[in-house]
Amino acid sequence: MPDETPDLLAAPPADPTPEVGVAAELPRDGRSWRPPLLVWAITGLFISLMTMCTFLYPGFSGYDEVWHVDMTYSYYNGHGFYPPAGRILSIGVQRANTELGGVPPRIPYSEHAYPARGQRSSFDALGGDRAGTFPIPNQMVQHPPLYYAIGAGLMHLVPGSHHLSFDRWVAILRYMSILMVAPVPILAWATVRALVGDGPAAVVAAALPLALPNLARIGGSVNNDNLLTVLTAAVVLYCAKIIAGDLRKRTGVIVGLLLGLDCLTKGYALVLPVVVLAAYAVASARHKRRPWAPVGCAAVVTAAVGGWWWIRNIVLFHTVQPDGIGAAGKRAFFGKPRPGFTTEQFIPKFFWRMMIRTWGGIGLPEHPLLSVTLCWVWTGFVIAAALLAVGFGVRGRGGRWAALTFVLPTVLILALPTENSHHQYLISGDLPADQGRYLYPSVTAVGLLVGVGYGRLVGRRVAGWVPLVVIGGALITQLIAWRDLVHVWWVPRAAGSGRTTEIRQAFRGILRWSPWPNPATTAPFVVVGIAVLAVLAAAIAYGWIHRYGTDEPAATNVGVA
Repeated sequence: MPDETPDLLAAPPADPTPEVGVAAELPRDGRSWRPPLLVWAITGLFISLMTMCTFLYPGFSGYDEVWHVDMTYSYYNGHGFYPPAGRILSIGVQRANTELGGVPPRIPYSEHAYPARGQRSSFDALGGDRAGTFPIPNQMVQHPPLYYAIGAGLMHLVPGSHHLSFDRWVAILRYMSILMVAPVPILAWATVRALVGDGPAAVVAAALPLALPNLARIGGSVNNDNLLTVLTAAVVLYCAKIIAGDLRKRTGVIVGLLLGLDCLTKGYALVLPVVVLAAYAVASARHKRRPWAPVGCAAVVTAAVGGWWWIRNIVLFHTVQPDGIGAAGKRAFFGKPRPGFTTEQFIPKFFWRMMIRTWGGIGLPEHPLLSVTLCWVWTGFVIAAALLAVGFGVRGRGGRWAALTFVLPTVLILALPTENSHHQYLISGDLPADQGRYLYPSVTAVGLLVGVGYGRLVGRRVAGWVPLVVIGGALITQLIAWRDLVHVWWVPRAAGSGRTTEIRQAFRGILRWSPWPNPATTAPFVVVGIAVLAVLAAAIAYGWIHRYGTDEPAATNVGVA
């Protein structure tokens, strides 16, 4: 269908020929920047789920969490950057990790012997930051320093942090991660609002993070993916503003700052400048203006803020990102090469595991695994949304290209672990980078595609109920995920009969493992229950209010604020 197909959910295109001198003061939509109550309720539930996960997952049971904690502990103790294989897991973190007893647990955590609160030592008391005996180096030395520097700075603000028990040390770093990821639903809403206006499509985008239990798990753990996710969500928001017509130099500076901070967080951010360039190219075609000045500002600021780390790598190690564990570490981790593996074998294995772990990686990463049927349903739901969004496009010149821009973050980020895994698979048959969590930084871009795609499909009169459908599916997914996790990781093998008895005994184990007193541990679980009811009530009210599809489209250049 043609790009000029009317889009009742979308804002009209910006005036392609603004008057001279007016570009710096583009028109606004006349509305205050105020997310609907439903978006705030979704954000509250998202935060409470992440907080709940800090108790469902004992310290160090997050993805690579022991390594991220160790890297933060290194910065905390004033140690600088390391060459590949230059950082051995500290003895303090190694001994604290030994207390966990293995991940995933061989027996439910409620049956583990674990020191009582008040008897858990600090990292310093367990040996401090001298090298331990673990044979594989800390591969996190390959990552830029921003996340670890922020965590180290935070811990220096905590009174008595040198003497704080290791589980509380980890818990505080986890709360830092939660604060980083907390704005993601609001950023998703703002992204869609910037491009097509405030309506059901924007609310659907805000709800999509609730459909990813593993995102709540990652958000509640110590992992630099969290900082990358929120910074990338901010970049995606500004891409929507750019496509909507915001071609000011000030916006270019902000985009450059965000890209620079992204590039100081993780190597996956190196693909994001391509997304920004695509957004500027689409904006130039839509609005018939040359964005050389904002693009130049973005490039200069990105290079100044985040380019130095990657230049350092090239100068010192002759590569953009060196292998953090080094050649000896790779031999210890993967063993001897095993020839005979092919690309034809790699493709189905890799993408199957990426799909399963994107939606269902609630164990570490499998045991337990979310329902494969649910994983397929959500994957099909998102792929269909992307096809619909690109097929319909958004209103205005180059509407399909505008939608296609928001497919790029997922595709480009996915290309990096695919290449990494493919290389290693041909050598040893291992798939080291098949982690669905790597795609979470693009969750707001995917949310835009879901909101626009299904909003255009059902039309304005029904679109108000789409958020309720997405939220209902997300809550069912969350319930199944945490039910399965608790049953496998926490319910004692000799638990009495009956679901109530199992839950009671599992929760006793959670209370015993918690770094905080029982009331503080119980509170997030209660808040999750209250937040679920609030989100459902708000979603029903939202659908009822918007049942006639009488919302007026947002005015020109809604993305400029």
